[in-house]
Amino acid sequence: MTILDRYVLRTILGSVLMVMFVFAVLGALFLFIGQQDDIGVGSYTALDAGTFVLLNLPLQIWELGPVTALIGALVGMGSLARSSELTVMRTSGFSVWRVAQPALLAGLVLLGLQVALGEWLAPPMRQLANQQKTFGKVSNVNFAGRAGAWVRDGQRLVNVARQSADGEFGGIMVFELSADFRLRAVARAATATAAAASTWQLSRFAETRFDGKDVSSRRADQQLLRSSLSAELFGIAADAPNQLPTATVYRLIQHLRANGLDSREAEFAFWSRIARTAAI
Repeated sequence: MTILDRYVLRTILGSVLMVMFVFAVLGALFLFIGQQDDIGVGSYTALDAGTFVLLNLPLQIWELGPVTALIGALVGMGSLARSSELTVMRTSGFSVWRVAQPALLAGLVLLGLQVALGEWLAPPMRQLANQQKTFGKVSNVNFAGRAGAWVRDGQRLVNVARQSADGEFGGIMVFELSADFRLRAVARAATATAAAASTWQLSRFAETRFDGKDVSSRRADQQLLRSSLSAELFGIAADAPNQLPTATVYRLIQHLRANGLDSREAEFAFWSRIARTAAI
């Protein structure tokens, strides 16, 4: 790589980083403003909102990656053109392709940054932000790593593995306890969709009940569950497909297809991630 290549590369990357910083500041400001309604709920404070915003910055930078790359590259090349440096390069015998090589290298560097943010950094930080926010707003929520979100609802313990669409969740289990904390029933459903107020529509429902020494079981294609848990709460606790790494979204698609469930939301998230990365 020649001195000229390094100069063009440094100019483009510097412009992209400048645009990225401006967008990140604006995004953080709007995200913090959006947290104002939640401040004061439970023990969720302004400091917690600031932490939530900081933990979401990698995801925002990743989402705006193609836009910042485009605008930054235009700004960088524009500055070279405005100072006639591109003209000097061309008159010195450099072809358009020769000038474009360091620009292409800058794109590859940004591509690597995009992959690192979208696959390894942003998803866990987003999940940590959601968990901390949920802990601050609701006291009866717990998390168990890959086991999903555990939420207590009266005498029930509800486990949600994933969010497959807005207001729709998959892999839900309900454990019903007695007053002396003995297990009374275990139920599982392929999906849970928020219906009317305090009502959930469960599909492919299966339940086993324990009554003394007797054990009974039943299955149903559809089952209504009355609960005080809201879709917003589960939306905080369970990650949406567009917030998961690409490999995880692919496995989610395979799971939904294998169980005869609607995978369009997950497929859209999968191909959106591919397109956003390739657009760099």
